[in-house]
Amino acid sequence: GEDGLFVLVEDERARLGVPAAGERAFAALVARRTGLDAAGAAGVADAVFSGLRAAAGGSGGAAPTNAAPAAEELLFDLPSVPREPLEAALPRVSVAAGDRINVNTVGHDVFCALALGAGATPGGAEGVWTRLEMARGRGDVFRSASQTEALKLLRGEGDVPSAEELAALQAVADRLCVESGLFRVRAAARRDGRTAQVECVYERGTRRLLRWVER
Repeated sequence: GEDGLFVLVEDERARLGVPAAGERAFAALVARRTGLDAAGAAGVADAVFSGLRAAAGGSGGAAPTNAAPAAEELLFDLPSVPREPLEAALPRVSVAAGDRINVNTVGHDVFCALALGAGATPGGAEGVWTRLEMARGRGDVFRSASQTEALKLLRGEGDVPSAEELAALQAVADRLCVESGLFRVRAAARRDGRTAQVECVYERGTRRLLRWVER
């Protein structure tokens, strides 16, 4: 309740990039966040990606990343997109993140959605996630996104991943990074009962702001 400035910094590549990560990955995220069945989640994803393709002026393939809206909230303006499922998925979505996730910071829903979108089985995706959690618990950090590094850290005390887990790791390997340099910054200032909020996405390498929203 005190006056002051409050700032939260998050890794933007812990979110699922839309449209860069692909329609299947987005549908998997919607299913995980809402409980919709596969058909329902696929319908939401089709509405979003069809809207993005139309906004980009093309009829085939996913819209290029730079044709996506500047802020995720503008996805609500796409025609025929159901609001409730999109609201549920939105906290894990980024239009700036691209097609890679940071394996050191990503959460459960986004990692499994990306793996499923890349062709992994549910059991394989969950198995790799469990191993990733165990690696984090040991304090291990991925210093490269190579499969050799991943296998070394995910094996832990020597337990060999199953064939299903190995296939999931292979499916998602080229979508991993270990340091993103892309940050979402939320700042709120409060004084004399008045509050102002700003949210932006900052790209460290270029010093560009990729998103700016004032509330």
